[in-house]
Amino acid sequence: MAGSASNGQGRSMAIWFPMKTQRVGTPSVILHFNLWRLKGKKTGLARLKFWSDQREESQYLLDMGIMVTSPADLAEISIHLPIQITDGDIKDLGPSFADGNLATAVFNESLEATNGPSQSVIILQKAVGGTYCRVLKFPLSRDRIPASHLAISPEFDGTTLTITSAALAAGLIGIAPNEDLYFRLRLTIPKNGANTFVNAAIPDDDFLTSSVDVTEYLDFRLNQARNLNLGIVHKMVGANWPMAVPITRLDFLMAVGVTVDVVVGHPVFHKCRLLEPGKLWESYVNEDHLQKGMAIYHWKQEAKGSYLVDFNAFVKLRMRTSSGRIIGRYLLIALIFGVFVGVLGNSVYDSGKWAWARLFGKSTDMGSPQQTSCPAPAAAKPLETTPAALPPNQIEAPKGSKVEQPALNGAKTEPAQNGTAGTNLGGKVKQ
Repeated sequence: MAGSASNGQGRSMAIWFPMKTQRVGTPSVILHFNLWRLKGKKTGLARLKFWSDQREESQYLLDMGIMVTSPADLAEISIHLPIQITDGDIKDLGPSFADGNLATAVFNESLEATNGPSQSVIILQKAVGGTYCRVLKFPLSRDRIPASHLAISPEFDGTTLTITSAALAAGLIGIAPNEDLYFRLRLTIPKNGANTFVNAAIPDDDFLTSSVDVTEYLDFRLNQARNLNLGIVHKMVGANWPMAVPITRLDFLMAVGVTVDVVVGHPVFHKCRLLEPGKLWESYVNEDHLQKGMAIYHWKQEAKGSYLVDFNAFVKLRMRTSSGRIIGRYLLIALIFGVFVGVLGNSVYDSGKWAWARLFGKSTDMGSPQQTSCPAPAAAKPLETTPAALPPNQIEAPKGSKVEQPALNGAKTEPAQNGTAGTNLGGKVKQ
């Protein structure tokens, strides 16, 4: 989420209130900003819970509430954001206040919701009697707020939202002189603009660990002249800011998971609490993105004099995150390192073995006792057996051959039948 100043990092939001006339001090404003750090939409392998980590799937929503006292003198309301957005990134939260329980939870006061004199207004009544405020509902065209009521203009390296005079007129129908008019819009911060509000610092050795300690720092700025484009400053001065419509109070709330630690906060937060569980906030935010167990940190600043000029909240967050992808990467690196150490160890051993043999003239294993090998015994010579070594009468002839043997004592030798030699000893042949 790191970025450069040209992408919004370190730059300020701005809000100012052009008037119909240049009367000073008649209307006044209370501002509400809620920053939600939620689970983002997962795609691909990130749908597997073990694969994606908390840092990668974060989504940021910024709710902007404007409570105007005596709004009849306002010509319009202008909000400058130091990021590029489209009409699809803006949502009207006015209709949500038709639920009195939600109105009670947002304003921390017992309220009941009733219909106003027109379809554009919801009136919130106090339980003890009297009107708390009226909430404007913007008209919709194809799920978008039309430019006639909310103009969106890309300018000065950012985007300017203008709540037009037509929208103000719709909220003023049947309004009593002492009633306040409330607007509430939600900005879904695009990923390329998230560094305007939140940046992350990741340790350089994160690839060597199975989990990562991530430090995020939030820098929320409003109406800080040194961080504003000069063109925006000229517009604000032209509307007699900050005296024409003084900001008397600002409330900034940050909602994060309970596993996220707030390490540093300046100024020190006013109070904190756990987000109430149940369907109420799930319907307000979106149950698919709302984390189980969320903490709400609240900063509050009131005007010390007649008006509040600017506001800045710096918060450092710390979390420990892990995922299947991080663990898999860690195991792969450990495996490669183990193979490398094994190969290196074998190379060192073989080199040492060779050096030992060169130094001592023996090709033996280092550290093992020397063993003397005995020569193998010579093979025994086989005994030669030839026909001459056998007695003449034991010589066998091959079948079908005639073998003549010398006669013994003058006897005649005749060929034997069936391939054997016979000796005539006195007249008869013995076979």
